[in-house]
Amino acid sequence: IYRSLPVWLLGATLLWLATVPSQARIELISNTDIRVLIDVSGSMKQTDPNSLRVPALKILTGLMPAGVKAGVWQFAEDIQPLVAHGRVDKDWIRRATQAANSIRSEGRYTDIGAALQAVVVDLPTTSNVHVILLTDGMVDISKDAVANLRARNQLLQQITAEYVQAGIQVHAIGLSQQADLDTLDTLARLTDGLYTVAENAGVLPGIFLTALDSSITSQQLPVQGQE
Repeated sequence: IYRSLPVWLLGATLLWLATVPSQARIELISNTDIRVLIDVSGSMKQTDPNSLRVPALKILTGLMPAGVKAGVWQFAEDIQPLVAHGRVDKDWIRRATQAANSIRSEGRYTDIGAALQAVVVDLPTTSNVHVILLTDGMVDISKDAVANLRARNQLLQQITAEYVQAGIQVHAIGLSQQADLDTLDTLARLTDGLYTVAENAGVLPGIFLTALDSSITSQQLPVQGQE
């Protein structure tokens, strides 16, 4: 788990992008697809005691590169769109910033697996897709402990394998030490994504910069001079 990240990261990324041929740079941005999943289950009242999901979405929105495709969904026992999936522009940023204020912790259960499957149901074959997951990682689909364990195993085995096959990285972010850190770590590690715990808003910019940097630069670049 990392707590903070170097402040020069964004500058380094921008400098790197500046060295990329313009057409390739446009393709890197346009092919990037970032899908944000925010847990609004009741357990988040204890595992996100400072309501960091609200500033988290606002910070992430402010860092989104213009031109990428992005959308925001909230989930508990089911999944609902919070910000429509589309190209990031001034209007998208405005809607996402406003939507952050509507985040609550009123869901009954936490079906992370179903949310991860639903958020990529329309997955295009040509995009570089990354999922940023804000959750406590506690898989809770019923009052039956056996059913919950089965759902967790399905998440970390079948659903994760589907993500790996599709080349989708999950960047899993817990918001307190009360989160199921093992589940978050495993989910991110198996999909080659990022994993961390953010216990205050001060570390969020660095976390999101790293996630966004990974989202854009993980694509294969054309070799300059080649057709």
